[in-house]
Amino acid sequence: MASPAEQIKHLLEDNSFPSMVKLDGDWGSGKTYYTKHTLNPELKRISNTKNIIYFSLFGLSSLNDFRDKLISASYLSDKADPNWIGQVKDSALGIFKAFDTDNAGTIGNILKTSSGAIKHALMARLENLIVVLDDLERLNDTKFQEQIIGECLHFAEENKFSFIFVLNSAELNLNNSLLEKAFSGKVKFSHNTEELFKIAFEPYGDLLDFKPQLIRLIEKYELKNLRVLKRVAYKLKYIYSQIKDIPDVDLDVTIAGFAKDLIRISCLHYKHEKSVKEIYSALGNKSIKAKIQAQPNAIQKTNEQDEFYNRYRDYYPPTEKMVSYCCNETQLTMDINELGKIVLNTNLIAQLLFNHSSLYRDDFNYLLTELNNLRFKKENVPIKRWFEACQFYIYLIEHNFIDDKNISKFINMLKKDVNKKEFYRDTENQYHTFKLYTPDISNLYEEHSAKLEAEDSKISDDELFDKIKVSWANVHEEVEKKFSTSCFLNKYTEKKWFITIKNWHLKEIECFTDFIRERYRAQNIKRYLKDELPVLQKLHQLIHQEIDSLHGQKAGLFTLLNNVIYRGITQLSVRKDG
Repeated sequence: MASPAEQIKHLLEDNSFPSMVKLDGDWGSGKTYYTKHTLNPELKRISNTKNIIYFSLFGLSSLNDFRDKLISASYLSDKADPNWIGQVKDSALGIFKAFDTDNAGTIGNILKTSSGAIKHALMARLENLIVVLDDLERLNDTKFQEQIIGECLHFAEENKFSFIFVLNSAELNLNNSLLEKAFSGKVKFSHNTEELFKIAFEPYGDLLDFKPQLIRLIEKYELKNLRVLKRVAYKLKYIYSQIKDIPDVDLDVTIAGFAKDLIRISCLHYKHEKSVKEIYSALGNKSIKAKIQAQPNAIQKTNEQDEFYNRYRDYYPPTEKMVSYCCNETQLTMDINELGKIVLNTNLIAQLLFNHSSLYRDDFNYLLTELNNLRFKKENVPIKRWFEACQFYIYLIEHNFIDDKNISKFINMLKKDVNKKEFYRDTENQYHTFKLYTPDISNLYEEHSAKLEAEDSKISDDELFDKIKVSWANVHEEVEKKFSTSCFLNKYTEKKWFITIKNWHLKEIECFTDFIRERYRAQNIKRYLKDELPVLQKLHQLIHQEIDSLHGQKAGLFTLLNNVIYRGITQLSVRKDG
């Protein structure tokens, strides 16, 4: 098949039409890149008797602007043949002498100071040109677009110039009769996938190792927009730079996962104009039907949405950070785990859960055994990974990878087994992609996660109080940071506080008194501190009784402390009653 340049040359040489051709392609298809890097050099090679001039029409607002641009592009171009440029410059200087001007020294001054007559004379001296005009559709004024086509038609009919309009006809709303009269034909432009990949990804050599996966994803989601693919390549290169040196990282699997998210999200955002909120909500749910009330119109609309989004959904939803990153609402992140899952070669469970190709591996049964070992484990079970494994097991049942097809039986077994587990919070893995689709499993997770959180909180509180007993001064900043807007004193009984205060050195009592004074100042009190009131009231009574048995400095410090506790009680009581 003839190249676009050869097809264009053939159309330009058709004497039955004006020498004007359209190179038509979608937005972002790579028309401009092709024109600059391939079309213009190839035209120059196969049309060696003509000079090639290229410029964009974007930003022009009148025919005078267009004529000035055409003159400047012709006389000042560094792309055209130097001998030809010399000839037209000599012609221009001769015109200036004929018009008796003093500006014959520079071509730039010619364009700045010339009268209309001089410009027309300059235009008349131009010939043997192929003029490539880009971005006609970016001129918002349809009338101006038609004027430019008419002006070019005039030059073409005089056999002085040939014109190639690089445009997106879908964005034009011009009179068909004008287009049929003006143009000898249209060459439809598009890059194939290999060409798109080469242009977008070759500048980042490290990504070429992942060409098969990237080609497959580009074709799967039909992302043919070169501008968008260049953005994808740039972002994927950054991600690669952040993960390539992680010990034991499975680069093939991890990059494939990130690339899939980048391409499908970019396709939804740039091609289909979906917002961050729409994309995250749709891809994070296997179906959005449950979110719509059962009204006939709503059901029909939801079915249409589901059908559209199902092409972009899979078992692994993107993170909210990744959606924002793809859509340019957030830029660099300090934690690459926020963008997606990093899969390690040493983690067999992760290989099964987050590597779709593992379903086709020869060692699938071995990986499945590892998954079952985790499911049946009783002690030291990472809670999120365990529930992820259970959710994935249901996926395997649904898709016939497991002989036992009874999902209800499996869930009932989980409900019994889960109470025997000793869960812990898995801090070694990042769970930004954590998602549970089955309501029963999700509810079980919420229940046991809340229990684990309460246990963790109790351990944390006990550890904190152990430090408090040693020194309030060493922990008061930590306490203020963690509990400035939440209850704290009521985590421990009044007796614990009283015994601790009695055992403190005098400096610790002073520091604690300052804390209580600041905590209950009127402007700082919020309703969420009212639950500390009972502990304060009882502690106030204990300290009041103790003061009678104290003497000197310690009696004074206890009195000062009890006074600020009393003021706190007063403020909390007022707020509570109000």
